[in-house]
Amino acid sequence: MEINLDARDVYFYGIDKGTILSHNTIHEIGHALGLMHAGPYNGGSPTYGVDNQYANDSFLTSVMSYFNQNENHTTDASFGYCATPMVADIVAVQKIYGAPKTLVGDTIHKIEVKQGYSPFIQTIYDSGGSDLLDVQSVGTFDNYIDLNPESWSSIGGYKKNVTIARDTIIESVIGGTGNDTIIGNSANNTLFKSGGNDTFYGADGCDVMVYSMLKNDYKIYRFKNEAIIYDMFRNEVDDIRDVELLRFSNDHIYLADIKQQSILEYTASYGDLVQCIGNDVNASKKHFVDFGLREGRDITFNPYLYLGSYDDLRQVFGSDKDSATRHYITHGFREGRNPDEFKALEYIASHADLINAYTHTEDLVQSGKQHFSTFGYFENRSVTFNPYLYLGSYDDLRQVFGSDKDSATRHYITHGFREGRNPDEFKALEYIASHADLINAYTHTEDLVQSGKQHFSTFGYFENRSVTFNPYLYLGGYDDLRQVFGSDKDSATRHYITHGFREGRNPGFMYRDDSMQHSFSLSEKSQEHKYTSTFFDPKEDLSENFFEWPNSFQDTILDFSE
Repeated sequence: MEINLDARDVYFYGIDKGTILSHNTIHEIGHALGLMHAGPYNGGSPTYGVDNQYANDSFLTSVMSYFNQNENHTTDASFGYCATPMVADIVAVQKIYGAPKTLVGDTIHKIEVKQGYSPFIQTIYDSGGSDLLDVQSVGTFDNYIDLNPESWSSIGGYKKNVTIARDTIIESVIGGTGNDTIIGNSANNTLFKSGGNDTFYGADGCDVMVYSMLKNDYKIYRFKNEAIIYDMFRNEVDDIRDVELLRFSNDHIYLADIKQQSILEYTASYGDLVQCIGNDVNASKKHFVDFGLREGRDITFNPYLYLGSYDDLRQVFGSDKDSATRHYITHGFREGRNPDEFKALEYIASHADLINAYTHTEDLVQSGKQHFSTFGYFENRSVTFNPYLYLGSYDDLRQVFGSDKDSATRHYITHGFREGRNPDEFKALEYIASHADLINAYTHTEDLVQSGKQHFSTFGYFENRSVTFNPYLYLGGYDDLRQVFGSDKDSATRHYITHGFREGRNPGFMYRDDSMQHSFSLSEKSQEHKYTSTFFDPKEDLSENFFEWPNSFQDTILDFSE
């Protein structure tokens, strides 16, 4: 076919894309292919709202329309003439002639939005292959790109100027240098990051974000429905959703492998945010993206470590980390609770498998926190190791470490466990029986053992108290007790606490002759061992004739000095 253009019009309007002559040429080709006008009009100046038959009768859907974007007030689009057949035109031609098999290979569609001063609109048609939409050349604008067929994109500062034809699938996008929003389609989409603070909705398929720099140049945060990628070099923030893979110049990472956090955990990480933002999720995200990342703030609050630090919260919230975080923001912070109270070293020391696994680990604290928040909490593990009871059980450690509970715990992990030391060796009953004030305080306490441990680890250790009561010496002084308790040292100790002390019984061993009684109380472990191994074996029968009484007080002194 031949189209004749008036030379004066060509001179005045030009024939480049975006001009009325280019638009009219495509319009006339449409007629030649059998297309009619989009409405019941033919020439003249029809009026939208009067002469149109459907609401979307405009250049946006058909080059055969008589209504531009300004004349059809429902379009909410920038003005531009058609540089290609539009969506409805392509569908109509395909119904007449069938779908053409053009552009079946891998195609790069480089987007332009105007020529000279003339903006234009366009439809992208593609028949197959793995295709790329490249908008780098349009300049620095906040583009909105929708890869779904028959959806409008706003590129290069214009609204609704690019659309994708029905059944056309574009797999990849190179964004611009502005703050782009990109909507994926059903294919496996790839977004090549160019610049700006971008938002990418991956939709269906296995979608990939490609970054040009090293993995360590970025901070990655995964939340419930989105991920935040912070470019520390360019100071840019991306918000991505339904994206499965991040690819860097030296590595790649699946987002599913990133620990999921809550944006409220960011608020809970900083006291000023707790007081100013509270539980407002939107305000928390806005502060994090707009200010926090650039201020060097990070998410440090760990709800599982918070729960692991307080048994009352663990009982109430179970594994509901979001509720635990909200509790800290609304109550815990003001109650003075410490979200970093978790005893990571003592946690490792409480479990033999963790001791074996982490003995040679450089950062034991971080390893303990990591294991508990990832596995231990859900395995219902707890902290049972008490460093003060461990120190209280071994005088040699107490002399070396003093009140340094962390060093004592590290000792058990790296040495004590393999030396066969028992972290629960502390003699809680004998500790109470060694101190009159504790006897008076705990006589009627149901759980004497726990009370003794609690007092020693909270007060006694720092008061430099020790265990001086020896149940075998106590039994050795009283025939009636030996007959009742035999060699049961715990029952003998309980008797002294609940009865013997108030009966005025002497907890030291009693030596008797016809004229006098001599009482000696041995507190040193070496003396205790010598006595019990020489004079009193609890495994033997405790009878009236068991004790071989010395002939004199001097003999007794000599016996103990050997």
